[in-house]
Amino acid sequence: MKRSWVSGMIQSFRVYEPLRRDPDLFQQVRLGEHGADVVWSHQIDLAADTLWRLSREQEGFTLPRLTRAPALATRGLEVL
Repeated sequence: MKRSWVSGMIQSFRVYEPLRRDPDLFQQVRLGEHGADVVWSHQIDLAADTLWRLSREQEGFTLPRLTRAPALATRGLEVL
């Protein structure tokens, strides 16, 4: 089993604000349906892919940034 420190995410994004205000709510974490995420009440979740990426970064791996630029360019759009 690997551990991922999620405090940076919890502190950075507004969606996690209820977890910052209420430690008891944070303790109510559970595995989501099909194991695809971890969830709290109030429709707050954290995807398994995000947890995997965090764990890899915390182990010192540099992961490439994902971009949709090629797909957007075919539609005449641009990533700024």
